[in-house]
Amino acid sequence: MFPILPSIFFTTNLPENSHKHILKLNLLFSFLLVFLAGNTFAQDDPLIGKWKVLAVDNGEFYFNSELDSVFLSDELKIRYSEPSKIENLKKMARMLYIDQTFTFTEDNQLIIKNIMQPLTSFYKKDSQSPRLFVYESEVQQDSPDFLINYHFQDSRLFIEMTVTDPPIKFELTR
Repeated sequence: MFPILPSIFFTTNLPENSHKHILKLNLLFSFLLVFLAGNTFAQDDPLIGKWKVLAVDNGEFYFNSELDSVFLSDELKIRYSEPSKIENLKKMARMLYIDQTFTFTEDNQLIIKNIMQPLTSFYKKDSQSPRLFVYESEVQQDSPDFLINYHFQDSRLFIEMTVTDPPIKFELTR
């Protein structure tokens, strides 16, 4: 391949048909560069991929599985005053929240795998802010079923899902 390179730049001594061949090679090479560059940029979306839950805040409690720590609302502090009850709450939080995964695909699917069954939704990125419009079906209605606000910090993804009031907040890692 390298012996052809000088002929591309010094084409004065080439037969007539070689110019057409070199032009075709240049077009093919240009197309490949554009194609590869486009694929590289498409895969640079940091949202795409599988994410595991490290921590959850559902408005009543915050549970961090990495630190095995829980912070309770004032109401829950009364109901979960005993250490055994707090341990049971941690087990429940692990089962309901921590053991699930979030997968964002290149074709705009959001797959949430939890203890019951995988939930597949479809999302559309907001062009104005780091927010996803999430739809239960691929056919997008006028208004989304819920929103996900998100941001990245230290290679972690922080999401806030407006499925409930108050919204559920997750800290995710790969």
